[in-house]
Amino acid sequence: MFTQISDELLNSYFKININYTNEDLINYFFKNIDIEKFDYQFKSKDLLLRAFTHKSFAHEAKIDLKNNERLEFLGDSVLSLIISEYIFKHYKDVREGDLSKLRSSIVNEETLYEFAKYLNLSKFVLIGKGEL
Repeated sequence: MFTQISDELLNSYFKININYTNEDLINYFFKNIDIEKFDYQFKSKDLLLRAFTHKSFAHEAKIDLKNNERLEFLGDSVLSLIISEYIFKHYKDVREGDLSKLRSSIVNEETLYEFAKYLNLSKFVLIGKGEL
């Protein structure tokens, strides 16, 4: 499912309209997502679009669209802090080295990918065909 939006954008939308703007893309993106289902108010649709845009998509579509690389860096750090605090409080008798191993088994690409699949986030990701 996560390729549906990318394929549609890369194969039809951009061929039809090469004079798109970020606002055009945001409107198209949100037309495909019912954000009312989320129990959260998004203050910045630009930021949300950026969070779901992989660099491969922007590169293949040849558009000047910000991708999620920097947000991913920040998010990994925030998750690491949250998980560190949780395991520090709940595993009082565990040594530092073992706490580090536990944290790294949770905050890593494979585990976070599985969690994103569980949350069904992949259907929103704009990703290039080469990255699939």
